[in-house]
Amino acid sequence: MTCRDIRRHLRAWARTGVGDPAEREAIRAHLRQCPSCEEQARLWALKRVLLQATRADAADPAPSLYARVSAQLRRQRARAVFSFWEAVRAFSASVALVAMIVLILLVGVNIYVHQQIPGGRRDFISALMERNFSEAERLVFAGEEELNPDSVLSALVAESRESR
Repeated sequence: MTCRDIRRHLRAWARTGVGDPAEREAIRAHLRQCPSCEEQARLWALKRVLLQATRADAADPAPSLYARVSAQLRRQRARAVFSFWEAVRAFSASVALVAMIVLILLVGVNIYVHQQIPGGRRDFISALMERNFSEAERLVFAGEEELNPDSVLSALVAESRESR
């Protein structure tokens, strides 16, 4: 049998599904040797299955199916309702929580920083932040009798030695 004969037999088999057993054996032998015809046979077999599926009678669903599906849809709709005010309430609660956490962190950092700064220096920083420059100047020069160039130079030299 030639490829043309095989394809003609495959089309007839796809339409009717019947065939002579000797003919089927000859077709199978040819399909084992010819990959092109084998692929064509697979396509015709798929078409046959699809044709049989479209000719089948439609299955009637169980009578209670409609009632179960509609009840399930009603339950889902009832759960899905989320009003605008519920969203506002949830958002405001989360904003309040974040604000409280930020406030606690700021207070904690402030307390920690003030514990790390020595007392005299803390007073100087407080005076600067209050823009009380005369008090800040008094705190800087407390204990100094008089500001002269020699004392400034000696203080700078002492500071540079300490930084090394």
